[in-house]
Amino acid sequence: RKGDDCEVRLNPSSLVYDSRNALAAYAINGNFDAVLWIDSDMIFQPDLLETLSADLESGKDIVAGLCFCRRFPYAPVVYKRLELEGETPINESYTDYPENEVFRAAGCGFGVVMLKTDVLRKINEQYHTVFDPLPHFGEDFSFCIRARECGYEIWCDSTVKIGHVGYITVTDRVFKASRNILRKDKEKKENE
Repeated sequence: RKGDDCEVRLNPSSLVYDSRNALAAYAINGNFDAVLWIDSDMIFQPDLLETLSADLESGKDIVAGLCFCRRFPYAPVVYKRLELEGETPINESYTDYPENEVFRAAGCGFGVVMLKTDVLRKINEQYHTVFDPLPHFGEDFSFCIRARECGYEIWCDSTVKIGHVGYITVTDRVFKASRNILRKDKEKKENE
């Protein structure tokens, strides 16, 4: 936003959690107010920074854009449930997410996420890591679990529609078309 200081930082690594931990440490030590994480395979609108900044200014600590998995059925990478039951990981996606609003989630992928640096600071103080993977989870879900354990809520702004580059660019329109196909297939099988 006009008048705000901003720094772009890249940290390519073959270990995503190692790269994210290094960027988190840089943000903590650099006394930044907030961090916007954008994976290299995301497509977004030019007002992304302004929209997510406004979400943080409204009192949210962690806000994700609406991203989708690159593989069929292209489910949203925003979760109603994200937990471990015994040795079984549970990650239930929002297949019918609230349209064009900011809604609470149990977790999210980290394709596009903006958060206050204090979140990183508190997680790092409590766990001595921010993104190291927990058993059965990747670095993004592990972050979400730790953040919730530290008392933070995770939000998704579904006005922020993100494209995910793969064989095709997966957007909310592609997801909704695949969801309709799956629903029709299910109805057909139930009627047979």
